[in-house]
Amino acid sequence: MLPLSRVCAVLLLVINPAHSTVTDLTPTCAKGCKCLGPWAKCIRGNVKDLPGHFGPQIETISLQSYNIVSIEANAFSEFKVLNLWKLDILNCEVVTIKRNAFNGLQELLSLHLDNNEIEIIEAGAFSALLKLNTLSFQHNKLKTLDSGMFDGLVSLNLLNLNDNLLKSLKPRLFEKAQFLTTILVKENWIETVDRSILEGLNKTAQLYIGKNPLVCNCALKKEWPLLRDRIVGATCLSPSNLAGSSWNVLEGLNCDPSKEN
Repeated sequence: MLPLSRVCAVLLLVINPAHSTVTDLTPTCAKGCKCLGPWAKCIRGNVKDLPGHFGPQIETISLQSYNIVSIEANAFSEFKVLNLWKLDILNCEVVTIKRNAFNGLQELLSLHLDNNEIEIIEAGAFSALLKLNTLSFQHNKLKTLDSGMFDGLVSLNLLNLNDNLLKSLKPRLFEKAQFLTTILVKENWIETVDRSILEGLNKTAQLYIGKNPLVCNCALKKEWPLLRDRIVGATCLSPSNLAGSSWNVLEGLNCDPSKEN
């Protein structure tokens, strides 16, 4: 049991902290945000209002309904978050992501940029995120992708591109992210795929391609044997007699070598 004199000293520190030299451990939450345990949610503001100076307890930050438009180089340099591993930027009207946009967030494991207006991603935009394993662009306006956007993403495991405006995927597009195992491109405008899309990736990598307008012709049939175990959810939109069918119908498609569909 503590001596009475020591008990009184402890009580004095609690009642009158002005006489204490104990460091203030009260959790810090940036202006305009709400914090609960390791989570911080920041709603509404402009790019100049991006929060900073969070307490050391914060590990995940969600920015929602900010008017950001363009994520510039070093945009988060004022983030004072030592242990940040998850960042969400949702419904923030983002159109462009510039090179080196996420410098300083080298501990980040998960980045969600869903429900924005993203059209342009510069090469090297994510080059600082060497530990990132999850990257999501669901519900944006991406029409094309270049391999440069994957610079530095050496740990990426899951990529979500669902519900964009992609019409095609370039050959060897993902080879810089060689540890990708799950690629989601559902609800885009992709009409065909070829074997080069997944070159450079682990043989277990799978492309989820449901709800795309695939043209199930003889050209696609040539690719089917090599991709059938790696592409998930593919269905035909045309020709009309195959609409709604799994692309596995290509196995039985009768192709005259002199007249491809």
